[in-house]
Amino acid sequence: MSSKTAKPDGCHACGSERLDWGWLGVSNPNNMVVFYGETVRRVAAYACLDCGHIQLRVETEK
Repeated sequence: MSSKTAKPDGCHACGSERLDWGWLGVSNPNNMVVFYGETVRRVAAYACLDCGHIQLRVETEK
C-alpha cells in the first residue's frame, strides 16, 4: 500500500459511500506490530454512516 491510504469505494456490507474514518494508534517505536509478516506503519478505520459496519486498511513498511 502506498503512503497515501486510499479511501475504500464504499461499505463492504451495504455498498453505501457515506464513510467516516480515522487513524488507529498502533505504532510504537519500542514494540513493532506485525500483520501477515509485514511491519505495520499505520491503520485507518472506516465506519459506514448508514449501517455501522467498520472496515480497516493496513499500511505496512516497505
